[in-house]
Amino acid sequence: MTPTNPQFRILVAVDAASQLSNPWPPTLEMVATLARLKSRSAVTYHLPALKVGGWVESGPHNRGLRLTASGKRALKSGKVKP
Repeated sequence: MTPTNPQFRILVAVDAASQLSNPWPPTLEMVATLARLKSRSAVTYHLPALKVGGWVESGPHNRGLRLTASGKRALKSGKVKP
């Protein structure tokens, strides 16, 4: 299973947000902005598939979003579904 284009952009955004100097986990708004999505609901729509795919994990209320080892491998491969 490979992530779709919007899901891949979310993975990239989560990775970029985690590399910022901000000590807090990224918010859904931050991820949406970095992924160039129109709203945080677009991120929320894709999160279940990203979690089932094993690419991301999060704390309660989707706070604390972070990449898993599988998510990091998906980023390195750069493969997405059209």
